[in-house]
Amino acid sequence: MNAIGKTRIGLAAAILAACAAWTGAPAAAQDKPFAGVELRVGTYGGPWTEEQKRLATAKMEAMGAKLTFVAGSPQINFAKLIAARGGPPPMDTIEVSDGTVKDIREAGFLQPINPALIPNARFIGKDMVTSDLVRIWTTQESMCYNEQKLKELGIPPPRTYADLAHPKLVGHVDLPDIVSGGGMAAIAGFAHAHGGDLQNIKPGLDAIVRIKALKYWKTGTEVLNQFKSGDVYAAALHSGWCVRGVRAGMPLQTAHPVINANTTGVIKVGWIGVLKGIDRKTSDAAHAYINLFLDADFQREFALTQGVVPENVNAQKDLAKDPVLARMLILDPAAMSRMLNPDYGKVNLSDWHDQWARTVAK
Repeated sequence: MNAIGKTRIGLAAAILAACAAWTGAPAAAQDKPFAGVELRVGTYGGPWTEEQKRLATAKMEAMGAKLTFVAGSPQINFAKLIAARGGPPPMDTIEVSDGTVKDIREAGFLQPINPALIPNARFIGKDMVTSDLVRIWTTQESMCYNEQKLKELGIPPPRTYADLAHPKLVGHVDLPDIVSGGGMAAIAGFAHAHGGDLQNIKPGLDAIVRIKALKYWKTGTEVLNQFKSGDVYAAALHSGWCVRGVRAGMPLQTAHPVINANTTGVIKVGWIGVLKGIDRKTSDAAHAYINLFLDADFQREFALTQGVVPENVNAQKDLAKDPVLARMLILDPAAMSRMLNPDYGKVNLSDWHDQWARTVAK
């Protein structure tokens, strides 16, 4: 074995030891393989970033790395990469949703993943580690509504996206903007629910227009603020935002949209990759961060606060014992398998943006 191979195996062992001891003491100074590294993590902002800071900062610092977060939806952070093309990348690792995987791959921004540096990958499915991305979470894209307000107005809980067009809800519904984290999943769900598909999204866009939304949101924090102020009675966004609202004392509930006779609910899959144009030490630190994200305790804590479904099989156990998650999420494996899981492989994202501009944002 050559010297480089021995070094990488030693590094993998160091990462495994550092991340396995979730509650252990910080490593000694000489055991900090990433001393001097400032790791820039491209991720969603708001509570999503704050939770990663809480769970990851001390662990990465124990390995010598300082964390910096670059906030933005996958579409927005992808645009930052395009704007910086030809120069140093504005981040070192990036979270992407399934809807943006095709475009970031075709743009050539991702470097190969080294599975040897991600020992926790053994706790997720084999198909969740690809040549350039690692799957780290799943969200359930739902409808969130104020139970008290709907009862007051005599409106039954929504079952379908079309129910959001109820006359008493006009001007009191928030829907995701196409550039938001939930934008592509919402368009896919609306399209399939109204007789279209990923190649024919116009029926979904027309249905979105009929709702006469108060706002097309770009961050979920905006929606929670409007629920709190009473301006919004219902919204389309992933169930995790509704979980956060309930934990903050809001009278919210989720409804997973009925898409057709065989499909209820929509999922969005989150991946993370390492960007080209960074040095080896920073790349290895990025792999360590991915490994940490897949730690069972990290995944469990992240699921409880952010309302996502973890990928680590050990973190999935007993989630239903949490009363909020049990009420807000679909946790039965059979039911989860019947949720809409869009395949964006043949989607022309530029065409989607053009149609959105002509139909919704005009």
